[in-house]
Amino acid sequence: MTTRVTTKAVIFAQSFVVDAACGEQPPGIYIIETEERWIETVSSPAYRRIATMMHCPTIGGTRRVAIDPEVLNEALRRDVRPAIE
Repeated sequence: MTTRVTTKAVIFAQSFVVDAACGEQPPGIYIIETEERWIETVSSPAYRRIATMMHCPTIGGTRRVAIDPEVLNEALRRDVRPAIE
């Protein structure tokens, strides 16, 4: 089976939580990796997401934590601050 990994960076301006086990994370830039597997369906071939990982800082470097993409998107929505007029 063919898999692909896409990587993107997200920026948090405020502390946030995306995984209770990981706890509150400080503001900063975070790397998100999404692993997808190639599937062939009757209608058309496509990729299906099988894992999403976030690199979280630790005292000795970083660790990869499995996250739900919807939880990540909600945390990013909460982080957005309204413009000051």
